[in-house]
Amino acid sequence: MFKNLICIIRVFKTYPSQVCIKIFVFLTFGLFLILFFLINAILYKSVFSFALSALGFILGFYIIWAIVPQIKLPFQSKVWKGIDLLDSDILLTFDDAPSKYTNQILDVLDINNIKAIFFVIGQNCLHYPDKVKEIISRGHVIGCHGMWHKKYLFSSKSFIQKDIKECMRILSQNFKISPNLFRSPHGFRNFYLANIIGLFDMVHLSWHRGFWDTDPNVSTEELILRAKEITKGEILLFHDGIDTVLDPNRSNFLTIFPNIINMLQNKGFSFADPRIFIKHLN
Repeated sequence: MFKNLICIIRVFKTYPSQVCIKIFVFLTFGLFLILFFLINAILYKSVFSFALSALGFILGFYIIWAIVPQIKLPFQSKVWKGIDLLDSDILLTFDDAPSKYTNQILDVLDINNIKAIFFVIGQNCLHYPDKVKEIISRGHVIGCHGMWHKKYLFSSKSFIQKDIKECMRILSQNFKISPNLFRSPHGFRNFYLANIIGLFDMVHLSWHRGFWDTDPNVSTEELILRAKEITKGEILLFHDGIDTVLDPNRSNFLTIFPNIINMLQNKGFSFADPRIFIKHLN
């Protein structure tokens, strides 16, 4: 439990300040309601108020668990991976691939002899099939990111199955690959997701530090500051594209990404090869 609390704090520290404020307001309001009904239940011996406070606590816990994929409970399925798997290396991962800018990212990685994991959206693969082939041909690892990039927080079991199945079908039929890595859109999950991922013989790869590089309010200076806080053994989350947007504005990130890589190398960090890394997941 203590380890999960540290994990939550560590993850929230990587969030932009405006996001942290929204989360704080949400959690404070939720806690106020829970305490209100709990006090009411104690003072007036109201079973209804006690039930509401218990329901609020359960719902609050569920939402935190669902939106922070780094949390791992003792009874949780083995498909949730990504914490404490790296020793001294840094692992690069990219969500929302491919995009019209994929080759520019690949060029930076090639120059620095770095391999990464690209979590692809099925819909984007249909728009940019050549980019997917380029990722594969340059020796990087493909992971599944769903078909339509919809949040799973309150999604039905049938929708999640269809979302993953469609993406896997496209990857199999069009590119002759069957990924064993999955990352849910935004990292959100629900109680159905683990079993569904298992049916496709995949594991969910989480991350330690996200850069929020798709947020237009995050400046290049802030991205550099985030890079300076990186420590050894972290799985980093960047983005190739933005959701399923066909022509996203990635100028800030593409400008600063080579500098981030150079900074990490100058600090003595090495980059894990995902092809070797995934062998330790099963």
